[in-house]
Amino acid sequence: IIFCDTDGQILEANKEAERAYGYTNQDLRRMTIYDLFASPDKELLERKLRESCSHGIVYEAVNLRKNGRTFPVEVSARGSIVGEKRILANIIRDISERKKIEDELRYLATHDPLTRIANRYLLEDTIAELISNQSTGTLLLIDVDNFKLINDTFGHAEGDRLLIDLVTLIKQQLGEKDVLARIGGDEFAILLPRTEMRVARIFAEKLRSVVAEKIQYPNQFIITSNFTISIGVTAIDGTMFGVNEIMAQANFALYQ
Repeated sequence: IIFCDTDGQILEANKEAERAYGYTNQDLRRMTIYDLFASPDKELLERKLRESCSHGIVYEAVNLRKNGRTFPVEVSARGSIVGEKRILANIIRDISERKKIEDELRYLATHDPLTRIANRYLLEDTIAELISNQSTGTLLLIDVDNFKLINDTFGHAEGDRLLIDLVTLIKQQLGEKDVLARIGGDEFAILLPRTEMRVARIFAEKLRSVVAEKIQYPNQFIITSNFTISIGVTAIDGTMFGVNEIMAQANFALYQ
């Protein structure tokens, strides 16, 4: 809890404020409330102060500790009259944990929890953005051959390990702007912006070869063939089809 006047000059702070910011009570009373905010936008903070004095508000901000580290806060501020002087009471809550959970939930909404790559939702959103910008590219759909047999024979833990190995290997073949997504149990997709079909086909064949060479089944696996993937490739020209049609075309190519 921090009390300040209408100019932002800190009048008093409780022990928890001293602990949170790393200043002594005497240090804090030599500072203004603005000194505790990481935002350089003093005009915005002054407006918040005026609003707080008139009717009380709740807002989020980023505060600054004495050691230079920042942390997110929720500020509940309201003005009141003490004697003949108007003061502002700021109840400030550290919401670091809440923000961490919110960030994780946002991440999980768009990413696969096992492989930590984009999920189908984020992939389709990215394709839609590509179409809306009338940009071009290619979409590759990837299916792991005989994956159900791996899970049934050795269990899902071994299957998960192979999928993580596959994702790690594919990432090594991609450019900075390429998007890799997991869209099903053993199905993946790669979006290659501004890439022609001819180049994408060459890339797909190279990827199939690298996977077969680098990834191995468990030693005791009952078949002797290499770990393989199938890939379907389709073009995105930015004008002709929507997301569903593009996904369907790539899926059709995959199963050919």
